[in-house]
Amino acid sequence: MTAVLVMPFRGSGILAGDPLYLAALQGTDPKTHALPGDFGQETRDCLEDLGRVLNDTYMHYSDVVSVQICLDDLEPKLAMRAFARCN
Repeated sequence: MTAVLVMPFRGSGILAGDPLYLAALQGTDPKTHALPGDFGQETRDCLEDLGRVLNDTYMHYSDVVSVQICLDDLEPKLAMRAFARCN
C-alpha cells in the first residue's frame, strides 16, 4: 500500500493496488485553510480538494465509486441537493 498525502494535510489517502481510499476531506479554503461561511462554497472546495487528490494519483472524478457525507445539521443537506442539481 502507498500513502498519498496532500500538503497541507487536509485528509488522508491510501492507495491499495488500484483502489484509492480517502478520508476526512473538508471544504476548507485552499489558501486560508479556514471553512467558508457559505455551505455551497464549502462543498465546492471539498470537491476541488478531492479533484487534487485524484489528479495526484492519475485518477479522475469518473473513477469515484462511493462517497459518504457526514453532516451535523440537516439544513445543509438541502443546499447540497441544490448544488448537485446545478453542477
